[in-house]
Amino acid sequence: MVDLVGGGGSAVAGSRRRPLKYVQVPVELPKHHRVGGRHGTDVEGVERNSACDHCDARMEFEHTRRIDSMVSINEAIHEYMGRGWSIIPIRAGDKRPLVRWEEFQHRHPSEAEARGWLRQWAEAGIGVVTGAISGLVVVDVDAGHGGNESLEQLEREHGPMPTTVKCGTGGGGRHFYFAHPGGVVRNKIGLAPGVDIRADGGYVVAPPSLHASGLRYVWVEGRTPESSAIAPLPDWILREAVEETTRRGHPIAYWRRLVCEGVPVGERNNTIASLAGHLLRHGVDAAVVMELLLCWNRTRCRPPLADEEVAAVVTSISRLHARDEEAHRQLR
Repeated sequence: MVDLVGGGGSAVAGSRRRPLKYVQVPVELPKHHRVGGRHGTDVEGVERNSACDHCDARMEFEHTRRIDSMVSINEAIHEYMGRGWSIIPIRAGDKRPLVRWEEFQHRHPSEAEARGWLRQWAEAGIGVVTGAISGLVVVDVDAGHGGNESLEQLEREHGPMPTTVKCGTGGGGRHFYFAHPGGVVRNKIGLAPGVDIRADGGYVVAPPSLHASGLRYVWVEGRTPESSAIAPLPDWILREAVEETTRRGHPIAYWRRLVCEGVPVGERNNTIASLAGHLLRHGVDAAVVMELLLCWNRTRCRPPLADEEVAAVVTSISRLHARDEEAHRQLR
């Protein structure tokens, strides 16, 4: 697999892995200069040298931090690709992919591609493409939008979440990783307030990526992919994911407010995907959906996404909708 540093073990699924070794670059902190003595004091010279030393130390520390970050990302790439997960590079401190990622819903990146990403974007994070390609469905709990309270309510209704792989997002949220059950499991924005399902046609940011808060995504102790099995997707979540969304969908006032007010950075991609799905489920032609959302993005998103990015999102949702419709026809 991707071997940026020495000590890399095998990343073949099911094989015995040797842990990767971190490279530590020693940093020599600036020496303190004594001021005074029998020959007098050169205060300006001492201050100038001290400032230079501190500057050099900061540069060396930053260099060390960057290398440690690259080694950590490299280790994660080995791990995730070895597990058969499809990965993509993510902007540091952001959730946006650095590549056109839709194709990685259908194929895994090669070793050369992953190596190239790490060389090109040394501080990039890692996204894991959910759905059948990686065998994953992730329940995304956003603490900032009432997700913790919603999850408590869902657990009162359906029982506790099974013990499974789990990570903290850096913003107080949580990702619960479940095994994909096969077939088509679509994304669902708003399973409950602050609780979404990331499945076919989606992705999540994974450890050790940097969150916008300045903290990193981390695996919860005892719930890492190495220490905990990935549990089957609970039946009640599967039912919510595959059923028609009209029963618990957003009220019409929600959609009216959304199209009028728009959304800021951090919500644009998900909102465009949600709007596309809403329109498609109500019988709007895919080409009409594309034009409507291109125009909506230009006038309501703050700031607008590139037309190409909007088109890619809408195309992906349209394909997923078509697959979902076909799956429903086969079930009838």
